[in-house]
Amino acid sequence: MQDCLIVLILSLDTSAAACSVALRQDGKTLSKSIDYMDRGHAEALMPMVKKVMKSARCTPKKIQLIAVTIGPGAFTGLRLGIAAARGIALATGTECIGLTSTETLAASLMNVKVDGCILAIMSSKRSDVYAQAFKGNVVPITEPSAITPKDICKYFSIFCDNSSSCTLVGDAQDLVAPYLIEAGWNIKKSLSIFPDAAILAGLAEARWKLGLPYRPPKPLYIRPPDASIPKNEGRLRN
Repeated sequence: MQDCLIVLILSLDTSAAACSVALRQDGKTLSKSIDYMDRGHAEALMPMVKKVMKSARCTPKKIQLIAVTIGPGAFTGLRLGIAAARGIALATGTECIGLTSTETLAASLMNVKVDGCILAIMSSKRSDVYAQAFKGNVVPITEPSAITPKDICKYFSIFCDNSSSCTLVGDAQDLVAPYLIEAGWNIKKSLSIFPDAAILAGLAEARWKLGLPYRPPKPLYIRPPDASIPKNEGRLRN
């Protein structure tokens, strides 16, 4: 347990249709920036990091911990955010840790009274969604999975009781809500749509102080990416 330490944390999220950066220390968000975008994360991320650092009057050398969302989410976005986090960590000699996008979404309700379970539901831009279930105190019940909306009830009924309430977070709430309602679930929608770097920093701070486990800063892919290297490794044929 390291609750005596006051750690300055830089957090990055590029996992969905938003890009966010935050600085946190001693339980307080010092500075944050978030932009909503389907594309353009690569151009936006580092200027946002500089903006947040400047706003907090902080230099990279002062950062003691870097946190980044590792997935599930957009393949390109995940690679970008993780590469940036690892690059900053390497340049500053700072430890870098990974946390999932779905637990970051669920943690947005940490200070809200939630009855029953929390379902974090993210768009995959395909016919399915990324989903993970949590208890009301943001303890994961399942691992992140890719599930079609119509199969969401069958899957989560194994872990959650549909007689109790269920709170949804994420940008795919409207895709799964009709199926849950039809199956008799008592659902509540939330305003938490995308992972927020400020929430991510709070999670990282709690894990760090309590000495709880976290994931390495490596992409968590639920499925292979859409793009793949051809068998000839991309070389032109003669």
